[in-house]
Amino acid sequence: PTFDTYAESFDWRNRHGRNWMTSVKNQIEPDNPNSIGNGGCWAFAACSAIEASINLQFNMLLEYDLSEQELGSCSDGTLVIPTGGSTTDALDYIKYTGVVTEECMPFLNNDTIPCSNKCDNPQDIIRISNYEYIPTQEDLFKYKLINFGPITGRINNKYLRHMMCLCGYGTIHEGDTLSYLYYDKAPVIYPIETGDPLIGKTYWIYKNSYGHKGDESGYMYVIFERSSFQDLHYVIGSNIISSIYNEDDVIC
Repeated sequence: PTFDTYAESFDWRNRHGRNWMTSVKNQIEPDNPNSIGNGGCWAFAACSAIEASINLQFNMLLEYDLSEQELGSCSDGTLVIPTGGSTTDALDYIKYTGVVTEECMPFLNNDTIPCSNKCDNPQDIIRISNYEYIPTQEDLFKYKLINFGPITGRINNKYLRHMMCLCGYGTIHEGDTLSYLYYDKAPVIYPIETGDPLIGKTYWIYKNSYGHKGDESGYMYVIFERSSFQDLHYVIGSNIISSIYNEDDVIC
């Protein structure tokens, strides 16, 4: 497709006067505040994108909180919370089986929690009809983000592999401070000073899953040394299937 020139910034946290993203979650073990808890990011990235897509599809802030624990406990061993899993497998599980809400099966970051712990009468079961892989291309990311909603995505270098939910982008200006993902380093806090060659380039806004600690209110603002560090991105779009809401509930 041919892409037009995009606005220099776009953010689903402030679109049409609303924040369409749901609250920032925390993948750290509830009973162990010192836990690193890296392994659950794949589940939180998938649920976060779908929660926002629900708000957008029905054009109202339904504010779903989906169960990451179900993805690890009920997936026949294909998805592992503490040590890592696949967002594509998570999306497939939600597509073919559906996922309940947090109230029905709270997150404990423990795969030994049996699937039978899920409540007998869930308030809702959410499924997606499909999802789409996005090749790593800046304009394509912007196009899908603006037209179809938040995106699951992985930032990936030699040091860090972490799944989050991409919800916006901006243009780098003098005075900004962002995380820079180099090939072989942890994300480096990078101040943008006068004359920096990065001025005018794009930074990306990701919803993280470590609560509000250490980030900008639970979000990470990232610039990439190489575009290949921004991989495995998938868009959900308006194809949510709810057991209690349907197209007649969409607010026009």
